[in-house]
Amino acid sequence: MNFNEYFLNIFQFCKYYNNIDKAINVGDPMAMSLKMAQKQIASHFNSFLISRKLDSSYKVFISKGQPSLPRIPWIAIVRKPGKVYNSLSVTICFGRHGNGVVIGLMKPVESDRFQLDAIERKQGPDFIDLNSNKASTSYNSRFINPTELRPNDISAVVVEKIILNSLEMEYKLSFN
Repeated sequence: MNFNEYFLNIFQFCKYYNNIDKAINVGDPMAMSLKMAQKQIASHFNSFLISRKLDSSYKVFISKGQPSLPRIPWIAIVRKPGKVYNSLSVTICFGRHGNGVVIGLMKPVESDRFQLDAIERKQGPDFIDLNSNKASTSYNSRFINPTELRPNDISAVVVEKIILNSLEMEYKLSFN
């Protein structure tokens, strides 16, 4: 499989998962398939950080969920030693309906020490919904510089460029 196919697998998973009522347990074979795709994308971004000599400053995380998978899967890059819940993160959030991703610098869920304004994304018929049934796992209004990509727009080059721009923004905000 290649970079795009891992994204497509996650889009398909989201489309399926958000059309069923029951949660999927993290031990379910479907969960393993999602985790494998997330880990492959995370591995790509670990290599991306190494190639830019940023691996000593940042760590890649993936959404986990306990005991069931979250409805909004994500992959995040966070400045060490931070965690996603309390740090600025460069995040890829997969829309709950499998219709795309939102990528950019995201405010932490539990802390707003940076007091940054998030961009209010415009809702419409093709809106990439990042909200779940809990505030702690709802991300529609958490991005500072959101970029929306549809499945056909995904490529390693495009995603890496967005990630790099967001990392530069994170660096400026963290050290000013």
